[in-house]
Amino acid sequence: MKNQTRRKFLLFMGQVGVVSMSGCFDTCLPKSRSYPQPPKPNLIKLEKEIRKILQKGKTITLKWNCGGDEAIISSFIDKEILPYDGNILVGLDMYIANYLNLPDVGEFQMEGEGKIIEVSGNIFLECESTMVGYEDYYGNGDSNGWKEVNEPDEMYSGKRELFLSKK
Repeated sequence: MKNQTRRKFLLFMGQVGVVSMSGCFDTCLPKSRSYPQPPKPNLIKLEKEIRKILQKGKTITLKWNCGGDEAIISSFIDKEILPYDGNILVGLDMYIANYLNLPDVGEFQMEGEGKIIEVSGNIFLECESTMVGYEDYYGNGDSNGWKEVNEPDEMYSGKRELFLSKK
């Protein structure tokens, strides 16, 4: 057997591929075909759009629920959820998830929320996160190894600088 590395199939953002135990991703689809890719946030357009919304006196808030092998983030303007209809702010969710490095592991659950504000031309995210619980492999949890925590998580909380003023 040439390759003895165990491989797993993975459905990743619309592409079928294989992941080796070393973590390498090899696509198993023909190279000649074009497949849909997840949108990458255009940070220049995103910043302009955020500044425009804040200058109108509107409020941008975010909520997230992470863990269970996913990170769900919702964006709101004046308490109305943003639809996924091609709006430039769709990239905001992806930007915040990557910027805060929100975890999506299965043995963990965290909830959080934040508000985007402008101070002296700089744009910040003020946020608070709560560690809901985690898988306790040492048997100290409430049921089936799950331990309820419900405590603030300072690593994913605080005032974070998103965009600096260009002045």
